[in-house]
Amino acid sequence: MLFRSARNYRFKKRILELENEMVQNHAEILSLVQNRSRREPSSNNISNAPVITLNSSSNRLQENLGNAK
Repeated sequence: MLFRSARNYRFKKRILELENEMVQNHAEILSLVQNRSRREPSSNNISNAPVITLNSSSNRLQENLGNAK
């Protein structure tokens, strides 16, 4: 019985150590992702993205097709 209790204690201690290691690893990953997102320009910034309206592009296409004839 004493042997079984000691073994269970070691297993529980090891499980806690592994859980703590996982939490530390996840915290490090989150920190790295946060640092990376601060350094990279936001891809959600659409003010610099070129905008082409559908009407103007279809008009240009029709003009180009008309000139090709």
